[in-house]
Amino acid sequence: MSILANILPKLNFSTSSSKKEYYEQKITKSTDIPEILALYRDSANIISVQNNIKAFEIALGSSTTFVKKQMGEPILEYQCEALKERKIFIYKSRFLKTKVFTQFHFYNKKLFIVENHFYTMNEAEQNIFQKIFVEKYNLSSKNLRGSFKLVDPKGNNLIVSNELYTSLIYLYNNKAILKDLQEKHINKSLKDLNQYQLHISSWQKII
Repeated sequence: MSILANILPKLNFSTSSSKKEYYEQKITKSTDIPEILALYRDSANIISVQNNIKAFEIALGSSTTFVKKQMGEPILEYQCEALKERKIFIYKSRFLKTKVFTQFHFYNKKLFIVENHFYTMNEAEQNIFQKIFVEKYNLSSKNLRGSFKLVDPKGNNLIVSNELYTSLIYLYNNKAILKDLQEKHINKSLKDLNQYQLHISSWQKII
């Protein structure tokens, strides 16, 4: 039985395309390379922890096959058109009465980002959630105000945001993936610059 078997809600869609469109709209900007790199560079409120950072007890760097084995079939598998190495599995569950939207991001079939977004938690749920979090990572409740980043002994990150709603973003510390993303970002920036210069050059001849 998968991890989410007892907490997944029943969802009804008239067509598979309407389901796809619904969940594609909810995928966050972390599908974009600049946003991914910004998450890794974020150095505000860093807290070192001794426990290895995992999502649903799944290690970062795990394969697509292993994640499906642990989590069951996703609601949607999203293949990024702009970056063919990227694939995202979408899951939906509940924490008590709060809806949780989960994204597993893969790069060349390796799990490198997980996002959990907890919508509309009430005060009682927030207190229970905070208690679980404090105990799991041996933290002081004083550390859990606002947004902060946990870093484990392997260099994996967990960004916690308590702004509009509570979000957990898990980041796999893999130098090869980061290097590849940085190179793609630089190449795209150069391409965009060349296109901009060609555009301006064309108009200089016209005006």
